Amino acid sequence: MREHLEDIPALVWHILEEIGTRMGKKIEGVQANTMQKFQRYSWPGNVRELRNIIERSLILSTGPIFKAEIPELAEKPDRSRRSSMGRLDDVEHLENVLQATKWRIRGKGGAADILGLKPTTLEARLKKLGINRRD
Repeated sequence: MREHLEDIPALVWHILEEIGTRMGKKIEGVQANTMQKFQRYSWPGNVRELRNIIERSLILSTGPIFKAEIPELAEKPDRSRRSSMGRLDDVEHLENVLQATKWRIRGKGGAADILGLKPTTLEARLKKLGINRRD
């Protein structure tokens, strides 16, 4: 992605349409500041990182104009945040999706569907990470 910054707007829209449709959200525009940040970011995680940021932001969004927070441009990954089970931000992302779906794992619009996982895979991952429902 770093060599093809001009492709980022098209990628953003493609991902927004795909995930937005799955989540039942209609996005009519992207905040200019958000698109500028997407184009200036170095994308160490490549398209997967872009997709995760868009998905996380869509879960939390409430309007037709998409906006997202991305990591600081100069920030390097913090290796101390890694655990033996996975990165902390992955756990936070899972918890955000679970909260957004009211802990519904299975079915259309469930957490597994949004994350693109089989329900049994998600359940196993939650068990491995020690993530339990908190009401």
